[in-house]
Amino acid sequence: MKTIPHRSLAIVYAFLTAVMIFATLLQSPINAGAFCMIAGLVIVPLVSVFTPKPEKNLVDSAFASYKRKVMVEQSRALSDSEE
Repeated sequence: MKTIPHRSLAIVYAFLTAVMIFATLLQSPINAGAFCMIAGLVIVPLVSVFTPKPEKNLVDSAFASYKRKVMVEQSRALSDSEE
């Protein structure tokens, strides 16, 4: 029978202990929210690095509706400049 080296057991024990401590910290809604915000700051740039840039035509067509002029009431489209 093959035995598991003590170093492997120590690594597994350390990992399980870290998971238990981490799970305990996330029981508080404030800690869980802070973790999610920090995780987002790490995950989004990582995904952006590995994701190919979209084609310019796709981006232009996605935002084309914002170039269309529409008539709205003054109360909906308030501006700083007087016309």
